[in-house]
Amino acid sequence: MKKFLFSLIVGFLFLSFNSSFAQKIGYLDLNYILNKSKIGQRYSSQLKPKLKKAEQQLKTIEAKLRKLDKELKSSLLSEEVKRRKYIQYQNLLQERQSIYINFQREKVKVEKELLNKIGKVIKEYAEKNKYDLILTGNFQNGVLYIGDKINITKDILNYIDKRLK
Repeated sequence: MKKFLFSLIVGFLFLSFNSSFAQKIGYLDLNYILNKSKIGQRYSSQLKPKLKKAEQQLKTIEAKLRKLDKELKSSLLSEEVKRRKYIQYQNLLQERQSIYINFQREKVKVEKELLNKIGKVIKEYAEKNKYDLILTGNFQNGVLYIGDKINITKDILNYIDKRLK
């Protein structure tokens, strides 16, 4: 994916020399928008109690797993007791996995909803301000330098905060 994005950006740079391809280009730091926008902070605060609950459940399960692990290593237990404790251990592992997966699903759902809302406003901003292309990225996916002229992150942040109250 990173190679594809890098190739896309490099290809764009070569094509951008053709003046008929893109007239107005902008760049935005999407992570900055997600973390600093009012709506992004609202969505983040929506996830915090769910994260806290999941973390508490996971702590409890981890403590039980450590205790069971210690007990399973004991040579004093009968094979039948060890078998039952092993089953308990496996059930706790599944419960831990389930809690983690459920939180991740909820997080993805919330992030998708947020990105859809923000994406519509960014598109509206681009059309209103006659942008032909708005890029996002960072050092990890091929963007090495962004000039101040095309970095419109703060403008879009202000626009999003006004539009999505």
